Amino acid sequence: MIKRNKLGRFVKGNNSKKEWREKGKQTLIKKGIKYNAWKIKKRIKKICLVCGKKFMVLPSFNYRKYCSHQCYAKSGVQRGRKTPWNRNFNKIKKQAKKMLGKNNPNWHDGISFEPYSPEFTDRLKGKIRKKYNYICQLCGDEILNNTKKKFLCVHHINYDKKDCREENLILLCNLCNSSVNKSREDWINYFQNKIRIQNG
Repeated sequence: MIKRNKLGRFVKGNNSKKEWREKGKQTLIKKGIKYNAWKIKKRIKKICLVCGKKFMVLPSFNYRKYCSHQCYAKSGVQRGRKTPWNRNFNKIKKQAKKMLGKNNPNWHDGISFEPYSPEFTDRLKGKIRKKYNYICQLCGDEILNNTKKKFLCVHHINYDKKDCREENLILLCNLCNSSVNKSREDWINYFQNKIRIQNG
């Protein structure tokens, strides 16, 4: 017997599954729906990847690849585990060693290790910053206060650290300054044309 409370709702109790199934069957019959209509739904045939057994699946479970939990366990798939960060660490380390020094395509005979000329002082850098109103000449960002993420750099247009003429210096933010190191000849032409236009 199915129990109900004072409000007429079903109460969980010692009712067997058969009683609940019987009650469900009666409600379906009252609504004019055939019992077991849910079993008639179209199912998709699949083949288990482990044992090769054929099994049927509802369209909503089309992603299933295994017929049972036992086959899933035998497959050795680790559920929810990501590949560790250091899986290819040694391989990456070897590749990085191959790209050091002269083997790197951005290598320019060790120019970056050369010291700046004594003319390249803080006073000169300040003068260049004021000249360009603390604005990066590539992206156009105005940076009044330097932060760790973004700050202004005085860049040598012809990449010669000893050439500290004002016409050869331009103001860039740190992000643009690092991006300018590739295809140097193009950037030299670009900045020289920009300065010619600014000077008139």
